[in-house]
Amino acid sequence: MKRVILLPFFLVIFLSIFASGKNVLADHTCYASCGSPPSCSPGLSCIGGICKNASCTDRPDCSCKQPNCTALSGPATAVVGNSYTYSASYNNGYGTLDKAGMGIGTSCISYILPTVYPASPNTYSFNWKPTAAGTYTVFCDAWNDAIAECKGACNNGATNPYACAGPAPVSMTVNVVMPTPTPTPTPTPTPTPTPTPTPYPASVVSGNLQQQSVTAVCSSYPATGPGPTIALIPQYSTGVTTVCASNLAVGSYACTISYDNQNPLQPPPPLSQDFTLRTTASGYTTGQWETGNTCGGSSNNTRNVGVGQTYPSWHIFYLYTPWIKVLNSSFTTAGLGFSLPATVSRYDSDDPGHRYILDGSAVGIATNILTFNTTNQPVSANNWQVAPNYTANTIFSKSSFLSYVRSRKPYQTLNLLDKNLSQITQSGIYYYNASTTPLQVISAPSVNFVLIVDGEIDINQDFNRNASNDTPNASIAILADTISFNSAVAYAYGIFSAPNINTGRSTTGLKIKGNLISGTFAMDRFQSNNSYPSTFIVFYPNTYLGLLPYLSVDKYNWQQTQ
Repeated sequence: MKRVILLPFFLVIFLSIFASGKNVLADHTCYASCGSPPSCSPGLSCIGGICKNASCTDRPDCSCKQPNCTALSGPATAVVGNSYTYSASYNNGYGTLDKAGMGIGTSCISYILPTVYPASPNTYSFNWKPTAAGTYTVFCDAWNDAIAECKGACNNGATNPYACAGPAPVSMTVNVVMPTPTPTPTPTPTPTPTPTPTPYPASVVSGNLQQQSVTAVCSSYPATGPGPTIALIPQYSTGVTTVCASNLAVGSYACTISYDNQNPLQPPPPLSQDFTLRTTASGYTTGQWETGNTCGGSSNNTRNVGVGQTYPSWHIFYLYTPWIKVLNSSFTTAGLGFSLPATVSRYDSDDPGHRYILDGSAVGIATNILTFNTTNQPVSANNWQVAPNYTANTIFSKSSFLSYVRSRKPYQTLNLLDKNLSQITQSGIYYYNASTTPLQVISAPSVNFVLIVDGEIDINQDFNRNASNDTPNASIAILADTISFNSAVAYAYGIFSAPNINTGRSTTGLKIKGNLISGTFAMDRFQSNNSYPSTFIVFYPNTYLGLLPYLSVDKYNWQQTQ
């Protein structure tokens, strides 16, 4: 027979729990760990492993009763004695708002402004008149009756009084300063009458009028023709007047400078100041004072003038540019500009001596691309000039003529030419390649010929002139890319055609008898007396007649017969 043993009921329960291996359930308080398994006191929830009030998870005391304020605004600087308004927005927050206010103080010693009670969610404004200077903290304050309070500053953070949840600003710093005292007006002194000053005496600047070449050769300014315009420009123009006049009969000028120091509405002119010379004259590039008041000195157009002083020897020197005269021909060139002098002189017996650029009986046409100043003088006796839109259809040039010669004319190629052109022994057309080394020439044989040069030819002595009757020895035409005349050359007789012509820098003139055809003309000749043309070009038809078989164009007319 089996024996049955009965255990007490509570022991059975105990053994069951022990055998399961599980903890006994228990509730956890506010902001404590939820435990495992999670378990929180009534009204709390396990949030992130911590027991919290789900309505205000940021409150460690799990109290959800305080209201809130936000958006505090008002001036950050105030003056003692003035009234200022500060505003904030109030809401229920975690509880119920029933009173709204604002605190102002230093180091949390607050002065509470009159509150609004009862209050409901809204924006409220409060006035404050500071009575002492210092740095203050202004903050909003909200109450839920006596249950809970939030303060923008001077709070306990997570316990009552709570920090207001905001958002910011819920407090601000205000700097209170003392008022600026009103300055005592400075009395206006009675002005002392200013005595009338003694008038300044005038200054006089004067001197001779001179003309000067680029080689510093000077002579008296012409006594006839238009005179120069002269002005003195003061450094300080207030109260200063200058009047200048020239006397061509004696070749001098004088400028009187007057000063007004009597006008009480403007400052008096200084007792000394700089004056700048401004002068122009027809036929001259510029006019200038020169260092040392001597011919050839450097330009010195600004000088100091004292009140009441006289400067009798400040001579003015007018620099002139060379000019060209063409006899019995037309004038067409680009990039060349010059002025006619007031008076002109005959170059030699071939020159009629008129003040024209184009002189003689067979006067031609000046094109519009010539830039010059004739001082209201016609360019020629008939003053013919082409219209502004003129364009030459055919221009005689080395390249075009060489192409024609190679196709239609017999010619001879020379591989060697000496400075006397002695290899040219009979009339005809000759070609020479000087593209690497310029051809140097001092004379020419007395036969009629056309010389075509690829490159440059330099003429270094008087060329092809019969001095006994001032005519060419022979009819010669030279066509090249560049023709340069040495500065020692005074006469070159023939037809000279090149895109680039260099006259050579010299103080003696250059006479061309025949014709000169150029694209760019480097005018470097200067006469010591600018009344003479620096370059005199005489059209000589006999040279063309002597070369007629070589310069003429053959035309053909044919028809087919059956």
